[in-house]
Amino acid sequence: HVFLFIFWALGATLILGYNGFALARVKKLLRKAYPAENEAYFVPGLDTPFTLGLFRPRIYLPEGLTSEEKEYIICHERVHIRRKDHLIKNIAFLLSAVYWLNPFVWIAFYFLERDMEMSCDEQVIRRMGFDIKKQYSQSLLDFAKRESLAVTPLTFGENSVRQRVKNVLSYRNAKRWSIVFGIVILAAAGTVLFTSRPGGDGPGSQKEGNVQSGAGPQTVGVFDFT
Repeated sequence: HVFLFIFWALGATLILGYNGFALARVKKLLRKAYPAENEAYFVPGLDTPFTLGLFRPRIYLPEGLTSEEKEYIICHERVHIRRKDHLIKNIAFLLSAVYWLNPFVWIAFYFLERDMEMSCDEQVIRRMGFDIKKQYSQSLLDFAKRESLAVTPLTFGENSVRQRVKNVLSYRNAKRWSIVFGIVILAAAGTVLFTSRPGGDGPGSQKEGNVQSGAGPQTVGVFDFT
């Protein structure tokens, strides 16, 4: 047990230590930041835009962006901030570091981050119009080709680019009727999955339940998430 604890503690320390080292490199670069419009900051030498900060998140941009790129990048990052994604991501990363031996935790963290990014991409498209999809996708690809010091799980950068580009190019604004239909389907599924089957009043009913399970009437579709 002592050996397992030491092994776990060493792994968690390495994960948190690497993130701390990466954050230190990023913060050193951010010393050169100067204000841009819309409460964002330009950083000389920065390759990709990102948001960093726990209680006071800030948007950092590379120099040389076009006005259109700057507009939709800031829009994207502001959606992250408004949704408190930075808080959720920090908590998720700490949990991943604690349970680092479980591969499913890292898989969940990956999909959490990817879904956050794609959801923000969709919000940008809805706000700024479908005609920017090609330019927006090209910007994602351009930033993905650059090497960046902002390689830390606690920054919001340009991650999962291939899936994000596919999602942006194929994105269609959902119709109201389809949203309502989806809600109805989820409600119906929840009612079916989390409803117990009655045991019946007569002896025949009780006997049938005993034959099926050996322990009386069964509960249908109850999921135990552990």
